[in-house]
Amino acid sequence: MDPSSKLYAKMQAAAAAILPQLMMQALPQNTSSVEREDGQNGRGVASFGAPRAEEKCWTMVDEKCAIIASVRDAIIEAAMAHSVHLLNPLQTRFNQLVPISQLPNKLLSYIFVLTVDTQCPAERVETRAQLTIPLVSRQWRQIALDTPGFWTTIDFVTRRLMPWSMAHTKGTPLQIRLDPFCSHHPSREAEKLYFKESADHEGFFAPLLPYIDRWRTLSIYVLSPHLSKPLFPSPVPQLEQLEIAAGLSTTQPPILHNLFANHMPAGLRRLCFEGVYQPLTSAIYVGLTSLKLERVDYRDCDSLCHLLGVLKACPLLEELCLGELKFSESDLLNESQPPLTLPHLLKAEYYRLDNDLLRYFLVSIEYTPSVRLQLETDGQGDGLRCVFLSPSIFATNLPSFLRIRNLEIEYTCMVGLWMVTIKASDGISDDLLDLRLHLLDERRDNFMNRFFCYLARDLPLQHLEALSIKCGNHDQPNAASFAQLLRGLPALNSLSLGYCSLSFVDALIVTPASRLCPLLHTLRITHSDITREELLELATSRSSANKRVKIPSEGVCALRALEVHDLTHIEYDKSTWLERELDDISVRFLWLCKKGKDDVYWPKY
Repeated sequence: MDPSSKLYAKMQAAAAAILPQLMMQALPQNTSSVEREDGQNGRGVASFGAPRAEEKCWTMVDEKCAIIASVRDAIIEAAMAHSVHLLNPLQTRFNQLVPISQLPNKLLSYIFVLTVDTQCPAERVETRAQLTIPLVSRQWRQIALDTPGFWTTIDFVTRRLMPWSMAHTKGTPLQIRLDPFCSHHPSREAEKLYFKESADHEGFFAPLLPYIDRWRTLSIYVLSPHLSKPLFPSPVPQLEQLEIAAGLSTTQPPILHNLFANHMPAGLRRLCFEGVYQPLTSAIYVGLTSLKLERVDYRDCDSLCHLLGVLKACPLLEELCLGELKFSESDLLNESQPPLTLPHLLKAEYYRLDNDLLRYFLVSIEYTPSVRLQLETDGQGDGLRCVFLSPSIFATNLPSFLRIRNLEIEYTCMVGLWMVTIKASDGISDDLLDLRLHLLDERRDNFMNRFFCYLARDLPLQHLEALSIKCGNHDQPNAASFAQLLRGLPALNSLSLGYCSLSFVDALIVTPASRLCPLLHTLRITHSDITREELLELATSRSSANKRVKIPSEGVCALRALEVHDLTHIEYDKSTWLERELDDISVRFLWLCKKGKDDVYWPKY
């Protein structure tokens, strides 16, 4: 018998010994009266005589059963109370030993607020942090009650907790969200709940209007019919962040009538209009640090001059996102005008803009050296010219490109549609470029040959140190285009080739007439059909053992490391001899294994 069974049997025996005594103490009079009645009749309780005696016996049995049940309930209640009395100190001690409970109360308070800020608006009210965290322990409950920021987020689910929340906000500014989105991925449950709740905007905001002077952030997702009336006909003096988005089904951008009674918040710093129209001449665009405009057609009422005026009115702008905007072609200004300077801009994102419009934004703004640029464009193959500018424009408008040290290129083709991704960084911490091209090439010639030529000709990559190329399975660039690209990379010391043509490898072989990438010391080849002989030829030509080409002592580096993964003609189990041969020419050979879905490799041992 296991210990738990022995303990259970011991408790059963103790209960069997104690319960009769408890029953005797609880029922001394009733038991004796029943037994005397039974003795006088010479029968048990189940024997019945006259109707009156029978009725009396049933009554006494019911009374006895009720008292026994009451004794049982009292015993259970006493056992529960006693066990709680014993367990509470143990649970408190256990909670104190948990590492998170040893954190300072101020830090726990910050974590609680962060939990509320990151939770999805679609979560059911019973799973919200405002209800679950206070139930963990008395310490956590007190910290939560003493943290005003823990109660300031009001959305279409937590509005049911608003009376309780307002009692603990202590005058702290409020964050109001009437949208179903969580990181732009709404769940079906969230959408159903939202559309049910959002049918009555007035009902949602009515209990919040008395606190309108405390609104700090406001995020709304609406459908076109709900914008026929002014959303907020009253000023919101403390508003710092405003996000208003309309549904994708909206054919015409809804117009925001009489927004905030035309009294724009002086402290507004972050603004997002998605699928809704507010004239670019509005005072709401003044003094922003973050501006996001998406899915708006300005061709009828506004021009690029107005948008340029908006940017000039925001000299402290740090984030700019423009996507799927429409302007009249006649509004495109002459690129010869002085570019607009945004000295504090840290991130600029443009996506799905017409080619000429995208080019206009790139050449009409003078970006900071630390700006992070994200571009996504759709169109024809000639769309390349809108992102590959002249070297002089890169030097003046995009000085951050001169800081590029690492470059990743990945491309593939599906039925004439080319999908190209370029990511660039400074090699330390800052991401400088994230470019995504979706271009339909109708010329039927080798698109990637032209693409590599644009890279070599226009991008200022003379300081590039690490290059990664992951090819698709169609129309790979020829060796001449690849060699032209490498000639413009004199500082390159690390190169990674994935799914690439063997002609790329051939271009890397050092001959008396050609030596590309003289500082290359690390080469990675993955998913390749290269053979053992070709790999040895390549490594030998770039090593100090090369008899045909003597490596100079200055300005040139011999290959030091060769990393491989998933080679068709070379098996890992049979690569020992190859490793020895490479070691003889002072080249370290490393077989890699892939970790996870991303292109992350680790040494294989």
